[in-house]
Amino acid sequence: MKYYGLRNQGATCYLNSILQALFMTREFREAVKSCSKHHKDDINVQLNTLFESLKKKTSETTEVTKTLRIEKVYEQQDAGQYLEKILSDVSDEASKVFKGELIHRTVCDQCGSHTDDEVPFFFLSLPLMDSSNGNYSVEDGIQAFLKDVEFCGEDQMYCDKCKYKRDTTIKYELKRHPEVLILLLKRFEYNYHRMSYSKDSRAVDVCYTINLPENQTYELYALVEHFGSLTGGHYTATIKPEDEDRWYKFNDSSVTLVGNQTSQEKFERSQSSHLLFYRKRNTKEEDKGTKVEEDQRILIDNDKSENDNTGKITSDCDKNHNCFYSSSLAMLLFVFAVLSMKALVFGLFFLSVFAFLFWKKANFGNVLRKTKGCPFILINKISLLLFRIRGAARNLGHPEKKSSWAPTPAQLV
Repeated sequence: MKYYGLRNQGATCYLNSILQALFMTREFREAVKSCSKHHKDDINVQLNTLFESLKKKTSETTEVTKTLRIEKVYEQQDAGQYLEKILSDVSDEASKVFKGELIHRTVCDQCGSHTDDEVPFFFLSLPLMDSSNGNYSVEDGIQAFLKDVEFCGEDQMYCDKCKYKRDTTIKYELKRHPEVLILLLKRFEYNYHRMSYSKDSRAVDVCYTINLPENQTYELYALVEHFGSLTGGHYTATIKPEDEDRWYKFNDSSVTLVGNQTSQEKFERSQSSHLLFYRKRNTKEEDKGTKVEEDQRILIDNDKSENDNTGKITSDCDKNHNCFYSSSLAMLLFVFAVLSMKALVFGLFFLSVFAFLFWKKANFGNVLRKTKGCPFILINKISLLLFRIRGAARNLGHPEKKSSWAPTPAQLV
């Protein structure tokens, strides 16, 4: 998709930068479009007209500056100030995209009683301060903003329950997380010695993702930067469209591709970042991603189970094949033994005894016992006894003839 810039009327770069960030916020753009007001001077109508024009060409902001009553277009203004003005003037539906709510809790350290005040906000103002490790990050600023503040000594506060001034703790809690969280880095502070505003240009680590209390994750998609002094500087916007992984720099009417920054944990270490726009990570997409991972895990487990079962079936088949082979051998040996007993033929008897010895040596005994082949041993011994009786009978009739060979009991065992 092609993106277009906004023409500078003189020193309206501050306005162009925040308008581009608002245009790239789909929820805000759609809310402005659906607004039911149709007065010519209404900010919703002017923004919608501008946004429709930005889809097609480089556009003018003349009507917007008129609606916002900006007369001195050659004087630079604070981008944060006019962003707050726009969000205050648009419809509730549009401003709700950026609107969060804080709980301002005042706690008496003596009696524990507390009072809560609900404080709506469009952005969190983060003071810049020195970090212990020398690297100040956006997350450091959020932690400092939500940190408890102690008021004691001369700063004690009056407690309605105690009826006295007591040490007091001020706590901030996030009651409502906005869909889009805007962070304002307080680079411009009033200097009471110089009686004028001065700029703090210390470097800040701008994180691509941040985590707020209640385990809510936000992802950076736009930042407005300021270069130079407060009165003679210049504003630009760097934005990542919602459906892309590329960043674009919007410098008034110029739009250029910056590159892919999504793989970095920190977007950059910046001395110029002023306004940061973070979009709430979609919980449905997280759940969907979690479900996909769970489904993949289940499929892997099923495949593993099937492989295990296949191996078990193969093992059982091999075992059954061996049992069948062993049972067949035992049956063959059993037949030989029966034939030797019935016929008392020396050749068959020798074969059955030899097979029995081979069976014993090959350790098929366990299998044969499981197949109830144990009677084979008894049959062989009976056949041996009958064979000896027959030999003895022959020797009685023919003393000169003796059996030349007969297996000993040790050979049968």
